[in-house]
Amino acid sequence: DAVREQSILYAIENSEGVSLLFNQGLHVLLLMERSNLVVFAFFVAVAIPLFLAYLLDRLGRRLARRSLPQVLARDRRPYFLYLRGFDEDRLRVDESLGRRGFLELFSMFGRPRFEEVLAEQLSKWGPVIAISGSHARLPDLGAAKTSLGGDQWQDRVREWVGDARAVVLSATPESVRGGLRWEIEHLAGRPDAPPIMLVLAPWPARERRRRWEGFLAAVADLPMFAPLRAQPFPPQTNILTHRRDRGWT
Repeated sequence: DAVREQSILYAIENSEGVSLLFNQGLHVLLLMERSNLVVFAFFVAVAIPLFLAYLLDRLGRRLARRSLPQVLARDRRPYFLYLRGFDEDRLRVDESLGRRGFLELFSMFGRPRFEEVLAEQLSKWGPVIAISGSHARLPDLGAAKTSLGGDQWQDRVREWVGDARAVVLSATPESVRGGLRWEIEHLAGRPDAPPIMLVLAPWPARERRRRWEGFLAAVADLPMFAPLRAQPFPPQTNILTHRRDRGWT
């Protein structure tokens, strides 16, 4: 009985302490709300740690990336060759298109690059490879890339096109410069060219239309691409595919 009484008294005292602590906590929150410190406290307690965890997660994924030869050695499926204007490497898309995992799902920071989303979807059918537009110390997320100098890249593109499952060609570059123009001409002139997936990246509507019209003007002299100007597609089109026996769809 004595032990039971002591336990009851301890529970009462402890509950009173919890109640007091709870009331004090509410009082502190009320004061913080009045002084606009709630937002600051949220960033300190939640947002900043979440942002740092998000950065560390992306850094870890970049450090774990395999080189292009390693990717092709480990994944024997036919690959996708991604050709684009390097200016599109910086394009970022709406968060809802590219969130993956807990950290990205609940992070309010950072938007995924379009290339990351595109490569992740295509990787369900095969690896995605490309030429790097820069000499970054860490590999980017997205397509597996390699840096090539001089005319070496042209020989590599010829080789890659011949073995590709399909060529993914971005149709919204800032302009069709020399390197991209050579790649498009080579693709259009190959009798054994693989299927082509022409992608209109999700730029803002007016910018997207400007880039698409510029692309069409730059490739209209090539017989493979001439039908795209002769038969305009609806403005909401995102992807067009080409096969030698079917033309453009």
